Amino acid sequence: GEDREVTLEYTLRIDNVESTLIDKIQMGDEVVDASVKSSLGYVNAIENDIPHSEPYYDSEEDVVSMKEYPNRYDLVVTVTAAATFTDGVGYTVNGRRVAVGTQFYLMFPEYLGTGSCISIREIG
Repeated sequence: GEDREVTLEYTLRIDNVESTLIDKIQMGDEVVDASVKSSLGYVNAIENDIPHSEPYYDSEEDVVSMKEYPNRYDLVVTVTAAATFTDGVGYTVNGRRVAVGTQFYLMFPEYLGTGSCISIREIG
């Protein structure tokens, strides 16, 4: 099959970010794969008000519940990028495969951290 050039919109989830850092990622920021220093696209939406929570086991009640962590947030960052779709491979942005579940070491102008891709769609 032929490679197709597409515009990809995908979301990255960055877990457990300190509240002092949640506004460090801004609209229009370039997203860079820190491991290979190549561009992964540009930020076009950010949700930074999701409290970070983790499963907590209560031994007395014998239940697992979600416990929120104060001053910690999960960020959901939507990125738009020029991508290539290849049969049998999927989507790549500057040679880096982007798929649901892919983990990235991400560099923004003001923030560095790890994130994972949680959704993906072609917009053009």
